[in-house]
Amino acid sequence: MSIHTSQSLKQLGRVAIFMDYENFFNSLKKQNKTFQNIYGFAPKMDFIHMVDYIEREIGQVAVEDFIVVANFSHYDGQKGGLNKVSTQIHVDSFEDRITRKEKQRSPGKKYVIDNFADARLAYEIGYHAAKHLADKYIIASGDKFFLAPARALRESGVDVYFLVSDVAKTAIMIKQEFPTVLFTDTQPNPKKQKENSQEDSDKDDLRVEETPVEEFCSLLSNLRQGLRSGIPSTLILSFYPFDNAKRLLNKARGEGIVDVWESDIGVQCVSLQNERLCNTVQKVGIREGLCEKSEILYMLRVAEFQNLKIETLADWRKGLMQLTDYSNREIKGWLEKIQKAGLLHKYDFHRLDFSYENVMQFIES
Repeated sequence: MSIHTSQSLKQLGRVAIFMDYENFFNSLKKQNKTFQNIYGFAPKMDFIHMVDYIEREIGQVAVEDFIVVANFSHYDGQKGGLNKVSTQIHVDSFEDRITRKEKQRSPGKKYVIDNFADARLAYEIGYHAAKHLADKYIIASGDKFFLAPARALRESGVDVYFLVSDVAKTAIMIKQEFPTVLFTDTQPNPKKQKENSQEDSDKDDLRVEETPVEEFCSLLSNLRQGLRSGIPSTLILSFYPFDNAKRLLNKARGEGIVDVWESDIGVQCVSLQNERLCNTVQKVGIREGLCEKSEILYMLRVAEFQNLKIETLADWRKGLMQLTDYSNREIKGWLEKIQKAGLLHKYDFHRLDFSYENVMQFIES
């Protein structure tokens, strides 16, 4: 059964993933002839994209619920952002020196214990189920070795899926008993990525033209209706990159479509001119807490503009502390709410997602 043929997979819940990394890496590497235009000899593995896909299709994945076991002296644990989305367990699977010496046939070859990492991964599955049982489990391997823990999990009343790198080489019994997800389906489409990259490049050059005044005004109208409040200018400006936001506001103001005014508490606000009564701006009140949250959102945009090399959550914290009077503890609290609302991607700290839904979730939090 494919992931795309079961509506039950759409029901979100907590998901635990257990990956036999060596199995995946080597299997994809051997598929070079089949995927030569995508993977080549060194397979590309975008784990951030994979987790995003699983969270859309199956359920939520926490770092502590994504367990990867491997002898990482052979592999790059950071490849594809694996270290950002998972908990890695390094196992030293080398045979002891005496055994290696007996088996050594060629210089530099190192012998490893068969199924060493598999046994550790099976243990981690059992331990997790006993201590932190999730709603759904994904076993990332096509090896029939994992049928036993998969069946045990199913008997515990949870859904079990197999994430596989090659359907043809996946054990027949796995395909007969459990739904499978093909790893390549969780990966970015290279052609689509190239098209999106070109679109982003065009938008960088024509940012204001691609976000016209009409869209700006529609957003302002939606905010007014959704919040039933005066709209601080910092709130609507935060929806756009800092270097273009004010130009867009000034353009809308210059065309006589919006008014900019000061509230009774000294906060600059924006409203549509069609809200005027008798050609007079209606200075409506502002919801409690809205100004503070709007300012935080706007400072995120300022920090993004001033700090082009933001790599971690700590970089965001440092940037916001330089721009505000909040304490380190208070900034941590704000960032936690920002991440929970989806405004800041929890794995890729370069990305800000100021969609209307995310901003409203943050404001209502």
